[in-house]
Amino acid sequence: MSGRQLPIIVALGTTQTLAWASSYYLPAILADPIGRDLGVSSNWIFGAFSASLVISALLGPRVGRQIDLVGGRSVLSASNLTLAAVIGFARAEEGGTKMRITPLTPWGSPIGDGFSIPCAGSRCRGPWRLNVSGVPYRFEVMALFAPGRAIIALEPVPNESGRVIFLSQNARDPIVLPTDRRGAASKTVALTEVSEAETRSVIKHPVLRVGTFGRIRIDVVGPQSE
Repeated sequence: MSGRQLPIIVALGTTQTLAWASSYYLPAILADPIGRDLGVSSNWIFGAFSASLVISALLGPRVGRQIDLVGGRSVLSASNLTLAAVIGFARAEEGGTKMRITPLTPWGSPIGDGFSIPCAGSRCRGPWRLNVSGVPYRFEVMALFAPGRAIIALEPVPNESGRVIFLSQNARDPIVLPTDRRGAASKTVALTEVSEAETRSVIKHPVLRVGTFGRIRIDVVGPQSE
C-alpha cells in the first residue's frame, strides 16, 4: 500500500462506517422507542425495515447500471447527501412543537419513557394509551398552542371491550398550561373521572368508575413568545 492510497482508504472506510452506523444498524437500537412514540409494536418497525430491504433488492440492478454508467463516486455522494437531508429534516422537526405525556407513580417517579404526541404547527394530536389494573384504555390527545399558553384535552376512545374512562381533562374542561418565552411548560396532572360522565358524552358505552386513579406529567414546547 503506497502513501497515496492511505488517505483514500481511510476516507472511504470512515464514510462507509458512518453511513452504515447511521442507517442500517439504527433500527436495532431505535425500534422500541420509535414504537412507543408512535403507539405501535416494535414488530411493525422491524417489518417496515424488512420492507425497505426488499425495496433495496429491487432497486439494486438499476443502481448497479447507474454506477457502471457514471461511476460509484457520484452515486455514493448522492446517497449520503440524501441521508444527511433526511436526518437534518428529522432534527428540524424535533426542534419544533413538541408534546410528551409521562405516567407517574404515586411518588412522582416516571413509569416508562412516556409517549410523544405528533405535532404540526401550533397543534398536537394523537393517540395515548393508559393501563388501569391491566386493562388498556385509549385517549385522543389534543393540544392547541395560543400566545403564552397551551390548551390540552384528553378525549376518551372506547377500547376493545367498549369500556371508557371519562376524564375531567377533556374538551369541556381542558388543561391550560402557561408557557414561558421559549414556549415550554411542564405540569403534573391528576387523572380524575368526571361525575355523571355518561351524560357528558354521546358515546354509548359502559363507564368504568375508578375515581382519581393516577398522575401524569405533561411536557410541551410550543411557539416561542415574542
